[in-house]
Amino acid sequence: MNLARLAGLVGLVALVAAPPAARADRDPWQAGTTPETYARPGGRVRVHYVTTTVDAVLPTDADGSGVPDFVEEVALRGDESLARYAELGFRAPLTDGALGGDDRLDLYLENLDGADGSFTADTCTQTPFTCAGHVTLENDFAGYGYPTTSLGIQVLTSHELFHAVQNAYDADQPIAWSEGSAVWAEEVVYPAQSDFEHLVAAFLAKPFRPFERDGAGFGDLYPYGAALWPYFLEAHYGAGIVAATWARCEDTGADPSFLGALDAELATRGTTVEAAWIEFTRWNARTGTFADGTSYPDAARLATALRETAVAAPGQATVITEGLSARYVPITGVTAGSRITVTAMKPVALDVRATTGDPTITRVGDDTVATSHTFDIALDGEAASADLEVIVTGATRGAIQQEVIVAIAPYTPPPPADGGGGCQASGGGSGLAMAAAIAAMLARRRR
Repeated sequence: MNLARLAGLVGLVALVAAPPAARADRDPWQAGTTPETYARPGGRVRVHYVTTTVDAVLPTDADGSGVPDFVEEVALRGDESLARYAELGFRAPLTDGALGGDDRLDLYLENLDGADGSFTADTCTQTPFTCAGHVTLENDFAGYGYPTTSLGIQVLTSHELFHAVQNAYDADQPIAWSEGSAVWAEEVVYPAQSDFEHLVAAFLAKPFRPFERDGAGFGDLYPYGAALWPYFLEAHYGAGIVAATWARCEDTGADPSFLGALDAELATRGTTVEAAWIEFTRWNARTGTFADGTSYPDAARLATALRETAVAAPGQATVITEGLSARYVPITGVTAGSRITVTAMKPVALDVRATTGDPTITRVGDDTVATSHTFDIALDGEAASADLEVIVTGATRGAIQQEVIVAIAPYTPPPPADGGGGCQASGGGSGLAMAAAIAAMLARRRR
């Protein structure tokens, strides 16, 4: 969806409409119109439209088929989208029986106000909670800001039809998963469009936001930009993991959330959601201007994740983490051997990477989710300085807000306790070595 007008659409497209009794006629047209339909031979979608009133579709019929080109393209893109989802291992949308004339998925073209498309459920089952329904799309995209009408059709058909696919698994997953994976689906079917990149920018602008937090406010683009999560999963763990996770979302009594479903799927691959999240936040550090070829395919086309105010070495900063989240803390002007310490009340994951220069970064202790982390930094003998980045990852679902202190100070490792061996390692030399070790210990305590 186009960013310029998507702020007015969230909350309309974001939620699947709750089904009243099935509307057998589904007649949205004004009185006096003559509804028409079109389906491609062998196609799985049927397009419903009118040629008069404000709901009239664009009338151009360049091929002289008698069906407006706009209608023909909607049908084509709908069939292409469903075929691609089948190739990826997703279920087909549930059939609506004869509603709309036959068992094809029905797409209605109307003059919409604010939203440019939606999926509406007609009938649902309770366990599992799955729904059959229909899709409504904008009739001409006038005023919606898409570069071309064709791009608008591609984005909306792939997005809304994926909502129909989702409803064949579970109709009430959180918005970050339902809308995020629908935007991901746009990218899978039509990678040339830029809707995915625009919305991912809204996600990378808020790395501090707890990913597991439900809901979204009016005009909130973050859950749409959460498309980056399934994009990461497919890139890191292999094609098919999104379809497998949706299959595990099916409610057979326990009503699993998407993170619980994903955790079960990742367990079969020897890992966890938390471990995936940590890696995800580190990939997100290497997008946009920080892309270095080690994360997403073509990561430079993605936005740059939000950074905190840079810390000039020596110095420190305090950041907040909450739930599954991340903070990116730049450290500039590292000019000599230094030690970075990070302390928190609750466990966090930590990584330190160089953004300029080629320093040696040594983790002191194990790479674990912990309340304290230490890294020693050494510069090449010819290097004047280096810039670093500390990636603080909140890796505990539901964790409350906490302060995390990131500090850097000069540090020189103590000499070996044995004084280097040889004659000076015995007699009076051993006393000097012990004195040096004690002095070094006291110095570390002071720092």
